[in-house]
Amino acid sequence: MTTTHPDPPDARPGVLTELDQPLSPDKQDPRHQELDAKRREYGDEICRLADLFGRAGIIEDGVYRFYHQSFKISHLLAMANEAYALLENLSPNGCRLNPWFVEIAEDAERAWKSAPDLQTLNAHWTRHARPVVEFAFHCDYFLRQLLRYESVQFASLRLLPSGVAALLALYGIR
Repeated sequence: MTTTHPDPPDARPGVLTELDQPLSPDKQDPRHQELDAKRREYGDEICRLADLFGRAGIIEDGVYRFYHQSFKISHLLAMANEAYALLENLSPNGCRLNPWFVEIAEDAERAWKSAPDLQTLNAHWTRHARPVVEFAFHCDYFLRQLLRYESVQFASLRLLPSGVAALLALYGIR
């Protein structure tokens, strides 16, 4: 049985051409423009933190520390908190970080600090340490998206790549 498919969208004249064109300035969301400006302003810090999470191995070491049941996973929490602060600084005026991301960050902090002593921490390791790893993964993801799309002006996009859409959702502007 042979199934025929319609021509791909790019084979039909005029279908993607309008969508590929940038939005005119009068149709751009000013919050997207502000986020674009802040991404440029904080570009060096974004690169520094993304490099620490990636090439410097913060995530790699943190996952190892989790499975090794090492207290040094606290370094992962410190780096995630630093990334959180940067992501918060990028927020356009009047925008807050996505409540789910805030919850992930708060859960990590609360879980790690809720163990009254090392014995309790070790006895319930995953309850206390797993939220730290989850928080770090989310921070790493958003830093990588900021780098991946560093040269893209979000305000002018008609079609959003998933990474850009996720960043806009992080700030409640998607």
